[in-house]
Amino acid sequence: MASLFLYNEETPTPSTFTLLPVVGTMLVLGFGQTQGMSGRLLTWMPLRLIGLASYSIYLWHQPILSYARLSGWMAEGSFLSAVFWVAVILGVGFASWVFVEQRYRRKAGIIPRLLLIQGALLALTLTLGMSRAPYLFVSNENRDLLSAEWRQARNYVRTGVKPYKDRAFSDDGRPKIQIIGDSYGMDFVNSMIEYGVIDQIDLSVHIISWNCGNLAVPRDDPALLAQDLPAKCDDIDRYEGAPLLGRMQSADRVVLISYWDDWHLPFMQASLKRVRELTANDLLLVGTKSFGVPDLRVLSRYSRAERQELRADADPQVLRSTAQLQEWFPDIFINLQEVLCPEGGGAICPAVDVNDQVLAFDGYHLSRAGARYAGPLFDKAGIYDRIMAPRQTGN
Repeated sequence: MASLFLYNEETPTPSTFTLLPVVGTMLVLGFGQTQGMSGRLLTWMPLRLIGLASYSIYLWHQPILSYARLSGWMAEGSFLSAVFWVAVILGVGFASWVFVEQRYRRKAGIIPRLLLIQGALLALTLTLGMSRAPYLFVSNENRDLLSAEWRQARNYVRTGVKPYKDRAFSDDGRPKIQIIGDSYGMDFVNSMIEYGVIDQIDLSVHIISWNCGNLAVPRDDPALLAQDLPAKCDDIDRYEGAPLLGRMQSADRVVLISYWDDWHLPFMQASLKRVRELTANDLLLVGTKSFGVPDLRVLSRYSRAERQELRADADPQVLRSTAQLQEWFPDIFINLQEVLCPEGGGAICPAVDVNDQVLAFDGYHLSRAGARYAGPLFDKAGIYDRIMAPRQTGN
């Protein structure tokens, strides 16, 4: 019983603190007597019923609490609200135990009609769960926060770049831009699409996954081999194939945009030197970005107005790599972090835009709302101008 009053959300679990309730339960089971106070308490009919239905109650409590929080129907810190939702969970759990669990445990078998009805209800539940139906119960205050755009954000990142992947230049007079990067490069392309400037350039995009390293380093480099790169990296063109090298030579500008991890940094000096050798034209290096990982459960507890004022801390690794690259390559480096998160020199970031939509679904990659948010900021900071400017040889 002590753990009910002494433990709170700050108590680390699992840890040695977990031993208290576990050992206490073992002692009750091993030495409890039906004649004593603990025995009379544990054989009390309401507690026995809760024990019998405990598995069904356990299965239902999480979805019910999740819907209650996301819908705004649960008042945080309210005792009456907590009592109400506990009663709902117990009621649904008992109903599930009686009408589902108990029927399937009967030795006599299952009535075909009952099985058909329960199967139909299960199919209906799954269908509604995977559709927009659950969001019909979300409060108006949270509807934009939990919009369809949010739920489709992961697919959105990779969609916009598809027409530009490894395409040959059109040579139609527009500036020829070769972007080489990972999903962060895709984010940048999405920002140009949403802002309406993508058609001003003749664009080609080559993708190199971040865990393979956007590095112009020989594959047999001992330091690179020591990174134990994934097997998929063997099939990715890392500054070797004739089509990519040809586009780099003919491009007006080559732009490197990736998640620059700590293990990339020791290779960057040699890599940038090699890239300069591969292209006689302009070169730009674009930094990583981070908004801080959003937690929808936390955000949904605030009002729409309060969410506009919420701020999150950017990933320290992103700030560290950004500062290092800016120091090494000041003439060609573009600091996206300071543009997207102007407070605290890029260290403090907003969570939602003016329409109450999350900017980065995982804290790093832009949602559609995030791309719309970024476009005007990039334009105002002159980033698009640097990308699309006439060729400046001699960089």
